[in-house]
Amino acid sequence: MAIDRGPFNTLVDDDGSNLVGSIWNKNQIKTVLLDPIDTLIGPWVTIPHNPANYTSASGDAWYVPTAVQKYSVHGKTAQIVVAIQNSQNFIASYGLFVGGWPFTLKTILSGHDWAPGVTSYSAAGGFGPCLLAPSAANLIDLRRTNFSDWPVTGADLMVSFQGVFEIL
Repeated sequence: MAIDRGPFNTLVDDDGSNLVGSIWNKNQIKTVLLDPIDTLIGPWVTIPHNPANYTSASGDAWYVPTAVQKYSVHGKTAQIVVAIQNSQNFIASYGLFVGGWPFTLKTILSGHDWAPGVTSYSAAGGFGPCLLAPSAANLIDLRRTNFSDWPVTGADLMVSFQGVFEIL
């Protein structure tokens, strides 16, 4: 949805004389500019923590005791932010999944669509960037950049990412 430019188009520029030009007050700025911009940019919504939102490619447990999972919808896209701390991955798995989204993510099929956001991880096995992409079952698939297994950790596997995803 575009902002209505009708009120803007009726404005007259000041010619420098202070005798010509449109005068705007705070309410006009609010109703013509700020309110329409606010409706275009969705509010941030926090998804209550649910351990069932976090799974692995093998279906084994990925224990996530604390996490922040937020999103903001902008038309046909969703900006997503996830921060997972102190998780425990008891299995070596190439994919860790984050779900629980109240909208349907558009699934991508080709490898060149990976990494639409900023990601990182740290664990006993190292620190570095990771890749993410929407996958089947409305999950976001997190992978190490070399697509190798995530390290098996007893604790302190931390993953954070943000990205913009197309939604259906």
